[in-house]
Amino acid sequence: MSSEEGRKQNRSVEVKTVPVSSLPSATLAQADPCADIPANASKFFVFNGERSSALTPTMQEYLDKLIECMKENPEMGVIFTGRSDNIGTNAETQRISTARSTSAVVYLVSKGISRDRIAGIGLGANQPTASLTTLEGRRQNRSVEMRTTTIDSLGTIQVATADSVRKRLEAVVADASKIEKPKTKEEACKDVPFNVERRFLFNGERSVALTQQMLDYLDKVAECMKLNPDAAVSLTGRTDNFGTQIETRRVSESRADAAVKYLLSKGIARVRMTDVGIGALRPIADMSTERGRRENRSITIQLVRARR
Repeated sequence: MSSEEGRKQNRSVEVKTVPVSSLPSATLAQADPCADIPANASKFFVFNGERSSALTPTMQEYLDKLIECMKENPEMGVIFTGRSDNIGTNAETQRISTARSTSAVVYLVSKGISRDRIAGIGLGANQPTASLTTLEGRRQNRSVEMRTTTIDSLGTIQVATADSVRKRLEAVVADASKIEKPKTKEEACKDVPFNVERRFLFNGERSVALTQQMLDYLDKVAECMKLNPDAAVSLTGRTDNFGTQIETRRVSESRADAAVKYLLSKGIARVRMTDVGIGALRPIADMSTERGRRENRSITIQLVRARR
C-alpha cells in the first residue's frame, strides 16, 4: 500500500462462485422471497387522501414482495379489503373502498398473478379499524388490508375477474378525474361566500366537538383559502348563560379553538385565522328560553379578505 499502483489494486471487489449449501444461513434467509410476508396475517396500509385510491410507493413495494412470494408458492392466495372513513353516503364510501381494493387487485394481475388467486372486497365505513369520531381514526380507516391465505380458503368471497377489474378501474379513473379536476378560485368559494356569517350549533350544553356539518363547511373554507391567498377566516364561539362568566368564556373559546385546530390540520396557516370566545355575551337569541340557549351554543364562521 506504499505505492500508488498498490493502492489502485486494492480499490476492488472480489467475485467468487460457491455452492449454495456453503452460503451463511443469514444470506439464505435474505434470499427467501416470503421473508417479509406474514403467513395468514394482515398488513394495513393507509392511502394519501380522503378519496384517493392510488397505491402509495410503500404499498407497491410490499405488493412487489408479495408477488415474488406468490410466484414461489402456487397455493397461496390473497384477500384485499378496502375501507373508507364515514364522510359521505353509504354508496360513496362503498365505492371508494371498493376502488382501493381494486387498485391492489389490478396491480397483481398486471404483474402476472392469476386472478383466481385474488379476492377484493370493499367494506365502506363498516367494520372500522379505528374510531371514526376522531381525525386520526378516520385517517387510519382510509386503507387497504392485505391478508395472505390459501386459494381454497378464499371461499365465497367474490373473486375479481379480469373484465370486472377493468370496468371498475375505468369507473374509478373517470370518477377521480371529476373529483380531482382543478377548481378555479370562484368554484372553490362557491359555497363559502366572503363576508357572510354562517352559524352552526353544537350538540350539547358544554360540547366542543365539531359536528359533521361544521366539518363539511370547514373543508370548503380550507379549499377556498388554499386557492385564495388573500382569504382569512373569523371564528366566533358562543355558549348559553349556564355557569360563571369564566366557565362560559372557556367553553366558547374551546369551540372556536376546535375549528382552528381542524383548519390547521388542513394546511391553513394560523396567521390567517382570528378566533374569539365571547361566552354568553352578545347573545343571538333569548337566553330565558331553552330554545334561545340552544341557539347560543354555537360557532360563527366568516370568510373575509385579509387586510393588506
